[in-house]
Amino acid sequence: MGTAGDITYIYYDWYTDEAPWPSIAEVFFLAFYFFAGYHLVKNIRYFKKDLKWTPKIGVAATAIIIVAIFAVWSLFDTETGEIDPAMIEGEEFDFYFGLIFVAGSAILFGLALLGAAVFRDSILGKAWLLLAAGIFFFTVADVWYYHLELTDGYTTTHFVNTLWVLSNAAIVYALYKHKKTI
Repeated sequence: MGTAGDITYIYYDWYTDEAPWPSIAEVFFLAFYFFAGYHLVKNIRYFKKDLKWTPKIGVAATAIIIVAIFAVWSLFDTETGEIDPAMIEGEEFDFYFGLIFVAGSAILFGLALLGAAVFRDSILGKAWLLLAAGIFFFTVADVWYYHLELTDGYTTTHFVNTLWVLSNAAIVYALYKHKKTI
């Protein structure tokens, strides 16, 4: 789904006069969160049926902390420590729209950490640790990108794109190791 979103985003960015964000590409990016979340939950539940409340609270806490970091970073002016007036005067849609993706990414990271904890002593431990690292890079890239969109700092040559490529490479390799191990 992410590839379809990337192709659509590039099409809007390179071949049309329309802004690539937000666009129909976001539907594909959102679908990625649902499918990846489904994969993580299904694998964790299959191998760990009696999961206690503490790890579930850890997933929620991880997501809340990451979303709070994004919100504070995006809403407050770093020089004055006050809410940035630009956020009040017209950037609300971009903030809340980006917040959806940041929350999805943060939840995926929390689930990946849970999976890495569940599988740490098994033969799948390294694959899940690599998967969690890839999703961590993906989460950092998402938080950074949506902040850049709010501040009009994103360009197609920005380093955040390297983080996305690195994260996708790590995720694909982790899934390959997982499948090869089983």
